Amino acid sequence: MRRHAVLFICALLGACGNEAAPSTSAPATTGTVATTASTAASTTTATVTTTATTISPATTVAAAEPGTIGYIGCSMTRAAVEGYAAVGGTRLWPAYDTAGAAIRAWADPVSELWGRFDEQFAARPPAELWVQVCVFKSGNRFEHLQAAIANLRTRCAECPLRIGWQPEYEPGWECDILGPDGIMHAREIAQDGVDRGLGDPDLSPMGALGASTVDPTDGCHANDAGRMLLGEQLLAYFG
Repeated sequence: MRRHAVLFICALLGACGNEAAPSTSAPATTGTVATTASTAASTTTATVTTTATTISPATTVAAAEPGTIGYIGCSMTRAAVEGYAAVGGTRLWPAYDTAGAAIRAWADPVSELWGRFDEQFAARPPAELWVQVCVFKSGNRFEHLQAAIANLRTRCAECPLRIGWQPEYEPGWECDILGPDGIMHAREIAQDGVDRGLGDPDLSPMGALGASTVDPTDGCHANDAGRMLLGEQLLAYFG
C-alpha cells in the first residue's frame, strides 16, 4: 500500500529518476525554414550575365549609277518618259507601270506601286529623283506629297530631288479626269513642296497638249505626237 502511494507521488512530481532528458535539438521545422531562407537568399543575390550581340546590316544598297534619274508620277509621266526614250534620252529610268497613280497613291507606303519602283531601283540605282505631281478632280493634297517624298527618302535619303506637276493643256482644253481646276491644283501642291524645301523645281510647266497632241478617245492622255513633244522637253531639260 505504501509502495503504491510512493509510485503515485513520483508520477505526479516527475522526480523518480527515470524521465527523459530535455531535448536540445531545435524543432524539425526549424531546419526546413532555414533551408528555405538560404535558397531564397541565393536566388535573390544571383548575378545575371548578358553578352552583347553585334547586328550587321542585312542588306547593302548598291552604288548609284551616275546620271541616272528615278521618278514617280502617273500615266502622263509614263507617256513623257516613253517620248524621252524615243528621242534618245537615257538618263531617266525606262517607262514602268504608273497608270492611275495620282500623288495620293504614292503616299501609301505599302502600295504595289512601290514594288514596281523598287524593281527599277534595284536595276538602276538612281543618283537623282524626280516627282511629277498628278491629281484627279479631288482627293489629293499637299500632305500626300509629303508622305510620298518621305517614302522616297527611305530609299535614297541624300538623292537630289526635283518636283513638278503633270503636263498642262492649251487654253480652253479641258481634261475630264481633272476637271477645270485639276492642273491648277497639281501646280499648287508641287509649288508648295518646293516652297517648303522638299525639293527643287523641275521644268514645269510641260506641254501644252491640245487637239493635235491628245488621244481623242479620252481627251487627256498624250497621243504619239504628244509623247514626242513631252519627250523632247524632258531631253532638253535632263539631257
